[in-house]
This record gives sequence, C-alpha cells and structure tokens, in this order.
Amino acid sequence: MDAEQQVDHVIDDCFFAVGQALGRDKRIDYDAIVWWRTRYRALFLNAIVRLGNSWLHDRDRLNRVGQFRRERADWHTSGTTTIDLEAAMAASAEVEAGRRMNARRATLPA
Repeated sequence: MDAEQQVDHVIDDCFFAVGQALGRDKRIDYDAIVWWRTRYRALFLNAIVRLGNSWLHDRDRLNRVGQFRRERADWHTSGTTTIDLEAAMAASAEVEAGRRMNARRATLPA
C-alpha cells in the first residue's frame, strides 16, 4: 500500500473516532468535514512520507486527539446542534497549539 492509500485509512479511522464521540445530539457541517479532511490528510501524508507509517503504534493516541478535537468543536458551537466550519477551525487551532506546547516541553532538559 502506498502513502496515499495509507493516509486515507488513517483519516477514515480518525473520522470514525470523531463520529463515535459525536453521538446523536450533534452533526457536523459538510464544510467542516471537508476542511478537517483536507487539513489533516495533508499533515498526515507529510508525516507518513517523512517518518514512515506509525499508525498501529499511534492509533489510540490519535483517536483520543480526534475525540478531544470534537469535544472542543462542540464547545465552540455555543449550544447549537451543529459543528460548523468556524467551530472546527477553532477546535483544531486549540488542539494543535496544545500539541506544539507538549512537543516543546518534551524537548526541554529535565
């Protein structure tokens, strides 16, 4: 399987995790889904090409991050039943900022 096919499997699994966390009380606008898929497909493809496919090792962590991203998007909906593009983008910005902060912390001397 080439990198393009591998990343499609990873993205599909991440969306499945978001859907599990979503439940029946919320829906995601099409524009938000397209934005998330485009954004993370590019990032994951870059990582797979540069570092190799570590999906089996990273799956649980990435699914938890996907579920957390959905929770943050839900928070940004201000009580509506729809996660729109604005909420999806805000949630991603928060989760990615946290990831960068954790990565910097991991590189600091003990």
